[in-house]
Amino acid sequence: MTDLSGLNVLLKATSKQIVEKLVNLAFISRNSSPDRCIESYVAILELDNKEEASQLLEALLECIQVSLATGSVEALAELFNTPEKGAVVNPKLKPLVGQIISNKLELWKESAALNRVSLPHLVDFDWAVHIQKASSEVASMQRPSIIVALNVEDQPTNINEMPNTRTVEFELSREALETVIDGLGKIRDQLSKMG
Repeated sequence: MTDLSGLNVLLKATSKQIVEKLVNLAFISRNSSPDRCIESYVAILELDNKEEASQLLEALLECIQVSLATGSVEALAELFNTPEKGAVVNPKLKPLVGQIISNKLELWKESAALNRVSLPHLVDFDWAVHIQKASSEVASMQRPSIIVALNVEDQPTNINEMPNTRTVEFELSREALETVIDGLGKIRDQLSKMG
C-alpha cells in the first residue's frame, strides 16, 4: 500500500476548489501515464520538484482506489484511522479529501463501470475437416476430426491501445462436435425464450 503522507502536499493548495481539481486530475489520470498529472500538480501548487507531486498523486490514487473498490468512503475513513496510514496525514485534510471523494464517488463509479475491462470476445472463426489416416497405434484408419481456429480479441489492458488478437486452435472428434452443437442449441433455445 502507498504511503499517504503525500496527501500533506495538499496543504500548499490555496483553496478547496484547487484541492478538488487535484483530486479530479488524479481520477482522470489513474489509467494513463502519470507524467502529465504530475506536471500539472507542480504548476498548480508551485512545487519545487516532481517528487512531492508524485507522492501526492500516489496517495490520492490510493484513496480513490480504496473508495471505488468498496463503493463507499467508509473504507477510506477506516484507512485514515489506521495508525500506520492515517497518523501521517494532517487531520485537516482527512475530512476534506473524504468529502471531495464522497461527492464524486457516484459519478466515478459510473465512469469506471463504462470503462471496465471486458472479457475476451470472438472476432472470427474458421474450421476444417481433417481425416486421420494413421496413428502410432493403428497403421490404417479413416477417422474424421474437426480443426477449429478461433480468433479472439484479448482483454484491453490500456485504453489508449487496441487489444491484441490471438488465434486459439483445437481439435474435436465427431462426438465432441455433437456435444458442442447440442450445448450451443441449448444456449440458442434459452436466448430465444428471453426475447
